[in-house]
This record gives sequence, C-alpha cells and structure tokens, in this order.
Amino acid sequence: MKSILFSLLVVLFALASVMMSEMTMLMWLTTVKFDATGNFFWAAVLPSQVIVVGFTTFVLMAVYKQKPRLYMPMYAVVFAVAHAVELNYMGNPFMDVATYVVSILIACTFWFALINRFYVQPDKNQPSEP
Repeated sequence: MKSILFSLLVVLFALASVMMSEMTMLMWLTTVKFDATGNFFWAAVLPSQVIVVGFTTFVLMAVYKQKPRLYMPMYAVVFAVAHAVELNYMGNPFMDVATYVVSILIACTFWFALINRFYVQPDKNQPSEP
C-alpha cells in the first residue's frame, strides 16, 4: 500500500512539474536582465527545468530514498512525457519539444546524481553497525 501511495505521489508531482515548469519559465524570462531568447536552451529552458526538478527533488527526497531505482526514473519519464504531450498539443514544433525533453533529462540526471551520491547511498567511510 505504501508503495502505491509513493508511486501516486511521484506521478502527481511529475504532472504538477509541467505547470511549475511553464510558470518558472515565464518568471525567469521576465526577471533576467539579459536577452534569454538569444540562446533559448542554455539561457531559458535549462535553468527553469533545473529549478523545477531541484524543488521537486528536495520535496520528494524521503520518497526517493525508499526505492530510488523505481521512483527517480518514474518521475523523469512521467515529467518528460507529460511535458512533451502538452507542448505537442499546443502545436510546438518537434525540435522545441525535443529541447524541453532533453533539458528535463539533463536536470533530472544532475539532481538525481546528487541525491543518489549524498543522500540515498550510505556513507562508505562510516563503520557498519553489527
């Protein structure tokens, strides 16, 4: 039962991340002092995805620790697919959709590697308890 609830929580956060991503992108583009549309991937899309995935990773850290090989990829796949479907539905060209999916996967890889290294895996320098 606990596994089902955690799975639903991860899926819910992944679906909500699509909306958070769009809102973060709008806030990012209105607050930066440089032309972020010149190199849209590096200056606008990727930073907003890193912020959203970082926030959700921080919120779901305890869930990820339970079954990291299940919940982390589940979040990444659901978020990427849901965002791709949303962008495709809005009529965006394929390369724009691919840009968002790649940025989501880069942000997930970055945050999940950090969480896996410093939170999920036990510290190898600490003596094991009997």
